[in-house]
Amino acid sequence: MYEGIIVASGSSRKEASYRARDILSDYKLSVKRDGKWVVVDAQNTNYEMKYINNFRGSGQQPNVKYKQDGMIIAIRDIGAGVELLVDYGEDFWANKKYKLQK
Repeated sequence: MYEGIIVASGSSRKEASYRARDILSDYKLSVKRDGKWVVVDAQNTNYEMKYINNFRGSGQQPNVKYKQDGMIIAIRDIGAGVELLVDYGEDFWANKKYKLQK
């Protein structure tokens, strides 16, 4: 499960993500915990899963995905030594664009 500090919450993923938009971290993930959406920031943790990279620009497709609760699952066979790649999603890229505009 994705671990870190809860930095925002909301009734929807989009609302929680919007509330966390001013937090300058690339290690945020919106997850559903106890029936509500929260944004978890792993930036200041030793949590290894925060280093899963986005597949964009890699020439490969994602091989893992985050479930709503923040669990990470393989979506195809992954050999030893293969980089874990995920689709960061539109919220991540919208937040990046927002930060650049500030």
